[in-house]
Amino acid sequence: MDKTMKERWLCAVSLVIFSLTITVPAFAGTHKIGNVEIIPHASVIEGWDDNISFVKTNEKSDYSATLRLGIDAKYEGHLEKAGLSANVQRQMFNSNTNFDNTSMDILANYG
Repeated sequence: MDKTMKERWLCAVSLVIFSLTITVPAFAGTHKIGNVEIIPHASVIEGWDDNISFVKTNEKSDYSATLRLGIDAKYEGHLEKAGLSANVQRQMFNSNTNFDNTSMDILANYG
């Protein structure tokens, strides 16, 4: 394992530990405020992809680590329900760092 790879994985692990240090004590478990239920979540996924560029020729393969933090809020009244979910995801590749990416999503529902 070369120095750059060790630094990247150390950074990823440090980010996870830092995130959990802040998130878990403050939000451990589900919280309820009135009729609103708040559910934080976090995950770390490590994997191998044999074609990270999705091309048929000159394929690139690499290990990756994906960190995901999010929060869900659910409201349930007598006649209606509503929900909001927000997530931030960071995917980091070991050798092909130009494919590193961050994505965010928000989903709202009512009904």
